[in-house]
Parts: sequence; structure tokens; C-alpha cells
Amino acid sequence: MSKGVIIVGAGEHGAVVADVIQHEGRYRLHGFVDDNPERTGSTLLGLPVLGTRDDLKRGLNGHPVIMGIGHDATRLEIAEDLEGLGFTFISAVHPSATISREATVAPGCSVMPQAVVNTRACVEGHCIINSGSLVEHDCLVTAGCHISVGAILAGRVSVGTCTLVGAGVTVLPRVTIGEHTVVGAGAVVTSDLPDHVIAKGIPASFKPDGT
Repeated sequence: MSKGVIIVGAGEHGAVVADVIQHEGRYRLHGFVDDNPERTGSTLLGLPVLGTRDDLKRGLNGHPVIMGIGHDATRLEIAEDLEGLGFTFISAVHPSATISREATVAPGCSVMPQAVVNTRACVEGHCIINSGSLVEHDCLVTAGCHISVGAILAGRVSVGTCTLVGAGVTVLPRVTIGEHTVVGAGAVVTSDLPDHVIAKGIPASFKPDGT
């Protein structure tokens, strides 16, 4: 790959993504873009913030990109916009992560240290599989999700688009979680959850998210 990777988002999550790419060693980093123009000209982890997303669209097409935005719906919305303009996405996989040869991780994902994606699991585009999390066999994690630090998805779990599974959550086998749902830290999900709810507790109960 001749052109360096550009990370979209120069905040805290962007720094984590950059660190993973540097540890992985497969790609050369070119820098960041960020929609906050005040960050233009600054540096993050020694890499330049080159401009805004508009600058990316105008002058940096041809560089591969990856999202460095933590908010799930925003990350997926911007990624889909850039995909529509022809940008190519890479994935960032930390060397300490384990991805089964029989699993699928789509472009645009970030797989953090000590994460595991097991046999026949499918992780769709622009997801975050965070440090120490486990996506067990035959799970489906759809686009734009965040499986947080230490979360466990047991076998055949399905997680809907742009859902956040919080830190330390356990989801029991064959449970389906809906789209745009938030599962609070430490919850144990024993039965299906619908779209657009906030769930917490042991066992998890839910209420509408108010949006």
C-alpha cells in the first residue's frame, strides 16, 4: 500500500486506533483528520492533524482510512459517507488479539489488545472489539457496534447495528440484542433485547432510551 493511512477522528479513540496500527506494523500512518478545525496543525502521538473531513474529501482521496470515532452511530454514518465517495477502509488488529481463521472481520474494524473473535463469528464493518472482549463462535456483530472492554458474547449471540455492549457485560448463548441499544456495564443479558433500549442489571432489564 503506497499511501499512508488516515485516521478520521483525532480524539481519544483516534489515539488508541493509531497505537494499534503502530503495534501491528502492517500500515504506515499518514496522520489524522478531525471535524474540529481547531485541531488542524496539532499533533497526536507524533502524527499531524492534517485538516478536517472536508479537506480529506477535497485533497486526500486515495489514502486508505479508518475511523477513530468512539460514538457508534456517528462512526458508522461518517464511514458510510466516505465509502460512498470511494474511500477504502483498512482494519486495525492488535498483535495480541486472536481472530479465528474461520471468523470474518470486515474492513473498518478496530480489534484491540487481547480481544478474541472465535470460529465462524462475523463482525461487520466499522465495529470496535475492545480490549479483552470475547466474541464467541457463530456470533454476529453488525455494523457500527462497540463491544466494550472485557465484554463476553457467548455462542450464537446476535448484536444489532450501532449497539453498545458495555464493559464487563456477559451475554448468554443465542441471545439477540436489537439495534441502537445500550447494555450497561456489568449487566448479564439472559434474554433478547429490542431496538432502542437501555438495559442494565443482573439479569438485565430494559427501558426505552428516550430517543
